[in-house]
Amino acid sequence: MGDNENVQCSQANESDRRLNNIDQALKDLSTRLGAVETKTEVYNEQIKMIFNILEDIKLSLKDLQKSVNKLEKRPADLSQKIFIGVLTSMITALLMLGMKII
Repeated sequence: MGDNENVQCSQANESDRRLNNIDQALKDLSTRLGAVETKTEVYNEQIKMIFNILEDIKLSLKDLQKSVNKLEKRPADLSQKIFIGVLTSMITALLMLGMKII
């Protein structure tokens, strides 16, 4: 009977050791899960900030596109003004020449 009690005691000790290992593993997993949850919250907040920044960039690009369109239109306006100026000068010169002849 002594051997049987030793075997049962040994099995009980082994079971206790395994339960302690399982308990410790669960505590470790719980700690790691908490860290993952915290990091996930931080990452989600960072992603929101990135999307907000991207939205601001998008709006800035729209404003920039409007400015570029205005600048692209400006040379056409300038060339029209130059043409009108040259034409007016030529007409004035012709009128002055006509007045001298008369």
